[in-house]
Amino acid sequence: MSKPSIEQIAITTYQNNLLYFQKEQPRVYEKVTAFENAVANGYYQEKYELEYKEEGYFDVKEKSSGK
Repeated sequence: MSKPSIEQIAITTYQNNLLYFQKEQPRVYEKVTAFENAVANGYYQEKYELEYKEEGYFDVKEKSSGK
């Protein structure tokens, strides 16, 4: 069995956090899922994305400028 990638670990952590919010903080969960749906349906354009650096950390990247 291969070691999960950092991206897969981040996705799993996010999914676990959503489950926590759904159970313990339903208002936060509703806001996060509404935001996800707005992005998925094109109602909101993402301005930033996370990028994993070889140095071992995530960095925030502005999509329009690439910086």
